[in-house]
Amino acid sequence: MSTHDSLITSKFNATSSAHDVVAGLDLGNLRAIVTGASSGIGFETARALAEVTLAVRNISTGSVEAGNIVRSAGNDCVRAAWLDPADTASVVSFVDGWNCPLHLLVDNAGIIPSTPLRAPEGW
Repeated sequence: MSTHDSLITSKFNATSSAHDVVAGLDLGNLRAIVTGASSGIGFETARALAEVTLAVRNISTGSVEAGNIVRSAGNDCVRAAWLDPADTASVVSFVDGWNCPLHLLVDNAGIIPSTPLRAPEGW
């Protein structure tokens, strides 16, 4: 097998949107959580999904963006919930508040701090 034969190809490219990727897929019965969904790729991914929770560090921004998705995508099944993946108490609170099936987890959260950060537990 040549190196070229083992390449993974796709019909998508740098100009493809999340809507392009899910076009033709029935996502109507799927519940999703998207972390880092208050901007960028996470936001665009959340816009393309049917029933989605924006798991965000900043609940004010997340609530505004959830409202933007409701208005722009015509999707009323969008909500924001506070989640800081580096804070164990936040994760426990988020999980305790989740009371329905979960079909998709898009783990998109990430930050690049200018100074080292520590979790509340000290690590």
